[in-house]
Amino acid sequence: MIRALVLALGLAVGVVFGAGPAGAQAAETVRIRAGDHVGFSRLVLPLNRSLDWRFGRVEGGYALDFPGADLSFDTSQVYRLIGRDRIASLRQDAESGRLVIAVECDCYAQASVFGAGWIVIDVASG
Repeated sequence: MIRALVLALGLAVGVVFGAGPAGAQAAETVRIRAGDHVGFSRLVLPLNRSLDWRFGRVEGGYALDFPGADLSFDTSQVYRLIGRDRIASLRQDAESGRLVIAVECDCYAQASVFGAGWIVIDVASG
């Protein structure tokens, strides 16, 4: 009886503090911000910590990868302030988890770190 009570209490504490079965935790959600500027569109990924990352050209655009990190990307507000003339679409690849930036223009992209680990991606015309 006492063991059952201790087990139930342990499960309740785990639920309250976000631990799932066997200590599993949900992916960290990164809310992507965006803005249009003269000659380029900017994506900002405000990260809570510094992470290893890779950015490069892929078929149809660019991809940002965070090897070993469990991230999900919230793109729901991206097109609120920018058009689709440079950044045609933005999605998370289900298999690899990387962020895929589709471009359908004569554009190039550069990624850099800003501040304490934020990633800034500029997609420029030309």
